[in-house]
Amino acid sequence: MAKESTISFPDLLSRVASDLEVGHAEHVRLLCEEYFPEETRLVPNVAPPTAEFLIDVLVSRQLVTETDLSLLVEILVSCQRHQTLEDEVLPFAERKAGELKGSVKQEGPGLKRLSHPKFEKLRRYLELTRPSVYYLYDRYRRRYLQDDTMLDAFCYVLGDTFRRYLVISKTFFHGARNGDCALVERYHELLANVNAKEHDGNTALHMAAAKGHVDVAAKLLSLLADVDITNDFGDTPLHHTGTKGHPEVAKILIEYAAYVNIRNEDDDTPLHCAARTGHASVVAVLCENRALRNPVNKNGDYPLHLATEWDQFFALRELLRHGADANTTNKDQDTALHLAACLGHVAHVERLLCYRANIQAKNKFGKIPIELARNMKASEPENTAHSETIFLLEKAEEDIEQFTPEVESTLHFAAFYGLETLVRNLVLKDRANVNAQGAQKSGDSALHAASLGGHTSCAKILVENDADINIRNKIGDSPLHHAAARGRTDTAFYLIQNGADLDALNEAGETPLHHAGLYGHSHTAALLVQQGADILIQSKVPVPGQR
Repeated sequence: MAKESTISFPDLLSRVASDLEVGHAEHVRLLCEEYFPEETRLVPNVAPPTAEFLIDVLVSRQLVTETDLSLLVEILVSCQRHQTLEDEVLPFAERKAGELKGSVKQEGPGLKRLSHPKFEKLRRYLELTRPSVYYLYDRYRRRYLQDDTMLDAFCYVLGDTFRRYLVISKTFFHGARNGDCALVERYHELLANVNAKEHDGNTALHMAAAKGHVDVAAKLLSLLADVDITNDFGDTPLHHTGTKGHPEVAKILIEYAAYVNIRNEDDDTPLHCAARTGHASVVAVLCENRALRNPVNKNGDYPLHLATEWDQFFALRELLRHGADANTTNKDQDTALHLAACLGHVAHVERLLCYRANIQAKNKFGKIPIELARNMKASEPENTAHSETIFLLEKAEEDIEQFTPEVESTLHFAAFYGLETLVRNLVLKDRANVNAQGAQKSGDSALHAASLGGHTSCAKILVENDADINIRNKIGDSPLHHAAARGRTDTAFYLIQNGADLDALNEAGETPLHHAGLYGHSHTAALLVQQGADILIQSKVPVPGQR
């Protein structure tokens, strides 16, 4: 029998575990001999992997009796001819799988070894210790347990305990996946491991996050679920909220100290996931909770690139609103504007231009965005999006040349880029002159700029604060001319409703309807006609082909 312990069991176990970590297998053997001489005299060597596994099980379960340590030594004796559990359990499982598939006869060597009395001791021990079954399952699930045949083999080797574990864990995961908080709580008590994983490494918290079950996520976190636990791809529950679009779950995870800038195997942060899938609400939550605006992944892509590439306009808008850099470059030195121009994403081009995207930036092939747009138009002439993109980029070149560096241009700049709060502050607090025309070489007013940018909310602030709705620039264009030329139908409607002259003539004798037709904005043209624009007015500019 074991002699009386001179130190407490937890202390002994701690010493053993510590020695295993630094590889002192001999010290472990001496400790076992000291406290259990009769049981260990048959053990010439303690195989470190086996001891490490069993010690880990006992430590995780906090089995703090000498009976348990005695059982540990008995298992070590049983395993002396088999250096690790991989040498024992996994070959049995593989042979059993082959047997079930008909490739190995029933009287094969696997069954003979399986019935070995010393292995039966190990099997009985595993049947008595639920966490050890979880450990085995978690350790080998990815390599061996992807199909039902291997699961059957493990059930055969490990007995009813493994079957019971599978039933309990599957029910627990089912509750998390389907939002059944009561089921999760009940089966958590049976499972005794809130961080148990499925075959792909997802925990119950991953499932609740992916499905948007706020109550289940909160319950799991209250049961001390690991908020930053990763699956086999390095994704945390917060990555799942970004991919699936559940801002309320994201908020709860962040409340429980989830790391918002954690990365998966592809170096994607949750913000990358939300940007790629277009979940603007999650983008906003992450940015409001200190997410990096410009993280780069393994492919050299920033969230802004992903939002552009996958045509996720609302995600792109949130990123820019929260300070994402419009001029970051990927591994090809492409900015988001390069991608948007190449793909014909007109709304993206427009928004990026509003945030000072560099229209002259060159990628590693020496191309600027407008060159990519022209190349795509040549290869896809039927795609009108490329024509609109080219128009926007050409107009942007003109607009950039027109802006002067004086301080007075601030209101024009804010109106053109739709910075509503800044416009309001400049008008109401700083008493900016809403009809000033000296800030731009063209003589445009702030209302011209808002109309050109299509920012109706900014136009409304200006008009409500005495902006002249029919003010003319140096060539006689009114704000309605600008709205029509850029196809800003909503802004045009607002201007008309507030007294804009439908038939105002510029110096070339052109009306807003001429501008809408010239630039191919059929919806805006239809609005002007519907509101009473004169379709018979002729401009002074000759029509091509006529004399």
